Amino acid sequence: MIEPAGGRSARSWSDAIAGLPPAADWPPDHPWTVVAPHPDDEVLGVGGALAQSGRRRGEVHVVTVTDGEAARPDADRVAREALATRRRAEAVAADRALGVQPTRTFLGLPDGAVASRADELVDRLAELLDGVETVAVVLPDDGHPDHDATGWAVDQLDLAGRRIVRFGVWAWNWDADTTARLAGATGLDLDDESRARKARAISAHASQVTAVDGPPILPRRFLDHHLGPREVVW
Repeated sequence: MIEPAGGRSARSWSDAIAGLPPAADWPPDHPWTVVAPHPDDEVLGVGGALAQSGRRRGEVHVVTVTDGEAARPDADRVAREALATRRRAEAVAADRALGVQPTRTFLGLPDGAVASRADELVDRLAELLDGVETVAVVLPDDGHPDHDATGWAVDQLDLAGRRIVRFGVWAWNWDADTTARLAGATGLDLDDESRARKARAISAHASQVTAVDGPPILPRRFLDHHLGPREVVW
């Protein structure tokens, strides 16, 4: 099981992130697609960019690879099915909090086992990303097996001439080498409205951030990485 409460603190990254060059042409002024391993990853990684797109009435498509049903590994099949349904609803509630109205595709691959269906994911993404000019996707070495498999799958596609924007979710916890991780990174400055909308969208994923059937899956120490004044993209 991934342990989000351990690892590096947000404070340990703050100076380096503040010194990054500003992200250019981000979010884009044309339609773009986010590929998220779980229903909350697009909010954690690029929620501020989504909020800014929503304010401009930009067109966004969110592809969610799994339903996040295995967030509590000891849950039985019925509980997992109920959590999958809940997490899809939370994703839509988070859209409202961000002020964005994306087209959504839920692929329903098994949470925790995306790597076992990696070839299928490549095929599905090849169809969904056909003609898409800008794709945002999690890092291929983010430190969670589903995230790494999702990033890998996008890397298998022929996206020559497209813009691929990477974001981190778990890497902030695990990476020890700040300089190496932030090589080539840029920062998107979040105004007060975008930052507040992102915070509300994270809160909309209540099954993950509040004590439901146990302690929060994503504790405040982990969330602090995603609640700062800048979003990092590569």
